[in-house]
Amino acid sequence: MMTDLAVRSDERPDEETAALCRQLINCGDRVLEIGAHAGYYARLLSDLVLPDGRVTAIEPDQQYDNLDPAPLDFIRIHRKGCEPAALHDLLKRSPRLKILCQFSPCSLWAAGFSPIAFLEQMRAQGFHLLVQDQKAWRAGSFDEINFALQQIPALAVTQFIGNLNRADGDQAVSQQMVAFLEQHGYRRPLSENILFVAPGAWQTVLATLGLDHSADTVTKTDWQLRWVSAHDQDLLLSLFTRAFGQSMPPSLWNWKYAESCRQGIMAHIAGRAVAYYGGIPRSLWLHEKELMAVQICDVMVAPEVRGILTRRGAFAQTAETFLRAQTGPDKPCRLAFGFPTGRAAQLGERLGMYARGDTFFEASWTTGQAMRLPFWLKVEPLHEGNLAVLDKLWQGMRQSMADYVLPRKDAGFFRWRYLEHPLNTYHIYLVSWRGFGRAIGAVALRDHGVGLELMDFVGRPEAFELLLRASLNVAVQTNRQRVFGWMTTRVIAMLPSPSAQFEISGVYIDPPALKEMTGQHQDHWWFLGGDTDFR
Repeated sequence: MMTDLAVRSDERPDEETAALCRQLINCGDRVLEIGAHAGYYARLLSDLVLPDGRVTAIEPDQQYDNLDPAPLDFIRIHRKGCEPAALHDLLKRSPRLKILCQFSPCSLWAAGFSPIAFLEQMRAQGFHLLVQDQKAWRAGSFDEINFALQQIPALAVTQFIGNLNRADGDQAVSQQMVAFLEQHGYRRPLSENILFVAPGAWQTVLATLGLDHSADTVTKTDWQLRWVSAHDQDLLLSLFTRAFGQSMPPSLWNWKYAESCRQGIMAHIAGRAVAYYGGIPRSLWLHEKELMAVQICDVMVAPEVRGILTRRGAFAQTAETFLRAQTGPDKPCRLAFGFPTGRAAQLGERLGMYARGDTFFEASWTTGQAMRLPFWLKVEPLHEGNLAVLDKLWQGMRQSMADYVLPRKDAGFFRWRYLEHPLNTYHIYLVSWRGFGRAIGAVALRDHGVGLELMDFVGRPEAFELLLRASLNVAVQTNRQRVFGWMTTRVIAMLPSPSAQFEISGVYIDPPALKEMTGQHQDHWWFLGGDTDFR
C-alpha cells in the first residue's frame, strides 16, 4: 500500500537507518514495510529494489496471511509494539531475511506482549542480533538484553502499564517510561534500533557492514547487485585501484557523482565490490526539446572476476540492471551514451548493450595555420563573474542547430565541467565584438605544454571558424605549437580542415535509443572532449 501524502519532518528517516537500508537491500529484493506512515521509507526502499524487486507497504492492523507467500529479503517495522504479531507467520519461509525494527520494552508491554518472550521467539527461529551503538552497528546478545529485562519484576510492569498516564501527550509518556526503566536498573535506550538476521544472511551482513574481516579473495560468482550511495565511496575507490592499477582521488569521484541520485549499480560479495557500472545525468537537446540522458562512466570489474564474459558475468549484470532501470521511454533518462575502451565496447556490443553511434577523432591544427582574427573581434578570459553570457550563446546554438543532438553547453555546465573540476585547470575565453561587447562565442582550452586542447566551444555555426582561429591565436601567444581536440565527425565537418586527424574511440549509444534515432539523426551527434569525464 503506497501513499503520495506529504511527509512530515518527524517521519523522515535518520541517515544511519537509511544508509543501512542502502547497504543491505539489493536489486530484485522482496521487501515488506510495516507501518508506512506517509511513505518516505517505502519510496526509498522502492528505489533500492529497482528494476525487478517489489516493496509491499502495509499498516500493522492489516492481515498478513493475505501477503504473497514468496520468501522475503528485508522487513522494516515502524510501529513499536507490533513486532510479535507481525512476524509470527513471516519468519520460517524466508531463510535470508533481515528485519529492522525499533525495540521498545514499554511499547511491547503496552501492546500486551512480553519483550523477553519476543526475543526468545526470534532466537528460537535461529536469528542473530545486531544493535546500534552510537550510530555504529555491532553484534548484539540476546542474553545481554534479557538479563537487563529480568531485573524488572512482572508485578511492577503490570502496575506501571495500568497506571500509565497518557493524557499529557507522547513526550510525557516517554518521560514516565524512562523513569520507570531507570528505577529498575534498565540502562538501555527506551527505544533502540535492532537488526534481526536469519542464519542464511548472517555472514553476508557481517561482511557487508565491515564486522567480519575474514573473507578471502572472491572466487565465486554468487554476487548480489545493489544501488550505490555516497557511503560506498571507499569501496568503489578501492575497486577502481584493483581494476585499473591506479588510484582515483576522492575529490574527482565526488565531482562526478555529487548530483547523481542513482549513480550506479555495484556487484558485491563478502563485503567487497567486484564490479561497478555508473553514470552521471546529462541534458541533451534535439529540436529545441530536452532529452534527459545518462553518461556512462567508471565501468570497472575486479581482476578476479574479469574473465567471466557472458550474460552471467559481473559486467553484463551490472550494465543490464542499470540500463533497464534508468533508460527508456518511461524511465528517468531517454538514452545512455558513453566512450568505452575497445575491450569494453566489444563486450558491450556482443552482449547487445552497446551500439556504435559515431566516432571520436583527435583533430589537430598547427599554429602555422593560424590566421589573425578580424580587428573588430577580441579574445578575453571568461571568469565566474561573467559566465552568464554563455546562456545567451547556448540559446543561439540550440536554435541554429536544432537537427543535432547537442549536449547542454550553458553557464551551469561550463561552471561544473571546467571551473569546478578538482584536478585539471581549464581556461575559458570569450570572443566578442570590440566596442559593442556582443559575444559571438566562447571556447574552453586545456594547456598540455606543447599544445592546447580544445575541450569545448559554444556559439552559432557561422562563428565556429572564428572560434578555432581564436584558439590558435591563444596558442601563438602562449608559445604552443598546436590546437587539438577530440570531436565527432559532424564537429570536424563544420571546422576548417585539420592538419591531421586519427580515430580515438567510438561513441556508443544504447541500442533502442540509437535505433529510434538512426536515419533521422544519423551522425548528428555533437560531442567534444569536454563531454567525456576523463579529459
